[in-house]
Amino acid sequence: GKDGKADTRFCSSTWFHDKQQHLHCIDELGSKQDSSKDFLDNGCHKAGPTYHQLRSPPQLNY
Repeated sequence: GKDGKADTRFCSSTWFHDKQQHLHCIDELGSKQDSSKDFLDNGCHKAGPTYHQLRSPPQLNY
């Protein structure tokens, strides 16, 4: 649903790949999940905003 807060199994997030191709999630409040201190300043690029189960990273098509 649109309200990610209604179900804690889901997060409203934007996913990123870092230089090592590790997937990271930044939630709607700007919290960094599984990210380094200088995450956004270290060559990360946007993978796409969507809803995903926290334990199941998005399938990315390249």
